Amino acid sequence: MRCAAYCTAGSYDLQGLLNNLLGGSSSTLYEGSLHFRIRDGDVFFFSFGSVVFWNFSEIEEHEILKKGKAFEKDSLLRME
Repeated sequence: MRCAAYCTAGSYDLQGLLNNLLGGSSSTLYEGSLHFRIRDGDVFFFSFGSVVFWNFSEIEEHEILKKGKAFEKDSLLRME
């Protein structure tokens, strides 16, 4: 199982992500993080601008990151 983490921004708008991203998937909003369950994978967006993926291909991860870009605050010039 693949696990990957990225830092893409200074922060994320978690409520915006919850309301607009990945419709039809199971989601849970926690204090400081948002969890989506998609098929057999899990993705966590953290309020401090990081994302962690479990059981996704690198291509799938980048597709989700593209969708989440609109909810970044203070986007980093280079993803870490």
